[in-house]
Amino acid sequence: MKIINIASSENFKDILEAVQNSPSDEVILVIPKSNRVFKNKNKVEQLKSHFEKLSKDVSIISSGGEAFKNASSAGFNIIRRSEKVARKKDSDIVSLYSEKPQNDSISVRKISNWMKNFIFIFLGISLIFFIVIVLTSISKARIMVFPYKNIFSINVPVIISDKITEIDEVYGIIPGESVQIEKVVSKNFSSTGEKDVFQKAKGKIIIYNNFSVLPQALVATTRFQTPEGLVFRIIKTITVPGTVKEGGKLKPGEVEVEAVADRAGEEYNIEPSEFKIPGFLGTPKYQGFYAESSEKFLGGFVGKTNVATKEDIKRAESLVREEAINEVRKELVLLSNFKVLNETLDIEVEKTLDSNKTGDLGNEFKIGNRAKLKTIVFKEEDVVKFISRYVTNSQNLKVVEKGLKVDYKEIQFDKEDNELSLKLVSSVQTVKNIDNGKIISEIISRKSSEAEAYLRDLKEIESAQIFLSPFWVRSIPKNKDRVEIQVVIE
Repeated sequence: MKIINIASSENFKDILEAVQNSPSDEVILVIPKSNRVFKNKNKVEQLKSHFEKLSKDVSIISSGGEAFKNASSAGFNIIRRSEKVARKKDSDIVSLYSEKPQNDSISVRKISNWMKNFIFIFLGISLIFFIVIVLTSISKARIMVFPYKNIFSINVPVIISDKITEIDEVYGIIPGESVQIEKVVSKNFSSTGEKDVFQKAKGKIIIYNNFSVLPQALVATTRFQTPEGLVFRIIKTITVPGTVKEGGKLKPGEVEVEAVADRAGEEYNIEPSEFKIPGFLGTPKYQGFYAESSEKFLGGFVGKTNVATKEDIKRAESLVREEAINEVRKELVLLSNFKVLNETLDIEVEKTLDSNKTGDLGNEFKIGNRAKLKTIVFKEEDVVKFISRYVTNSQNLKVVEKGLKVDYKEIQFDKEDNELSLKLVSSVQTVKNIDNGKIISEIISRKSSEAEAYLRDLKEIESAQIFLSPFWVRSIPKNKDRVEIQVVIE
């Protein structure tokens, strides 16, 4: 029998482990009235259920009315403080409920000479008996148990999610890691095409309204002229905001718009310049409206030049696309600690904004691709743990994790929720759970041959080996603490 004092702060798991780790099948729990677990009727009933599975005979001592009531309702044996715990002289009970030993007075009598030989013989036998007891008390037993193996097939749906950090075998969720990879590859290629070109220069200008607080609409093709007389036209209708007052001063309204040269030619590839609107010439608006460019106009050309052909662009895009995808896959190689499923590797590729297109002028053209991957990965060791817990909870079997192989079926990846759903398919080796405590309780003090016979009769055990020490010991020790059971799963 084992008495365990439970502290006020100990929780459900602490109490369960204390009883489970107790070497005795008979346990008395001393519960303080302030312990929160025994104030919860449902938790008390769960404890009772777990203790029965462990084959533990548990009794309760408590001064708390609510704890006493819940324990009684759950079916625990109740021992009141005034009752004697047991009649046996168990060392644990004596330590908590000690009684002063009675000092028996021993009368000393004179021993006659004819009894001396008898006393010497008695002392000699006692000494031998004492030596035997001491030698026996240091005996040990180590038992190697080889359980039967069985095959159990599983086909269970699970979800891999980055929203959790722990395995949840009840709801079928395994933690995962979200992975996002983006790689950009840009390369220049030679243009192989040639053609006669009449191309107009293009650029951007900022138009200012320093004339009125009222906005001014300007239609597409409105002309803007440089001081050198070169004319450019805007390509869409815009509205120039009116002036605004800031800090006591009027600030011109402004808008940016693209402009194109009125004619083709390289002379229109001008440096940043100022512009006026010829259409307002002779009116007050001519001085009030003007424009400026901050970058050089480009693209003006007349004559033969190299151009990027359709074949040039197609070949270049294929090469750049493949290289961008390979760059993403190189990043995946670094995830060696995780399981990456090919079914989730949907790599998206798009052209960058600075890529050229068919017909663009120049000896060289540029193609850029951006490759993006969003997926979720997981650790296979978490999968093995999930399967082990799933089988244990549903079948009360222990899974042989070594060498366990799993197939992943019906894989579906939800990019929006960033969750991976699939089925785990495997044939796992299992063994029945072996109650070491029960076995030890049954074989203590038995002869080695009797213990072997007992172990052979257990359905969950295929074979067992008993090793006793010292060499002259022929029986299992009486002390449970000197008996060790080692379950060997090969």
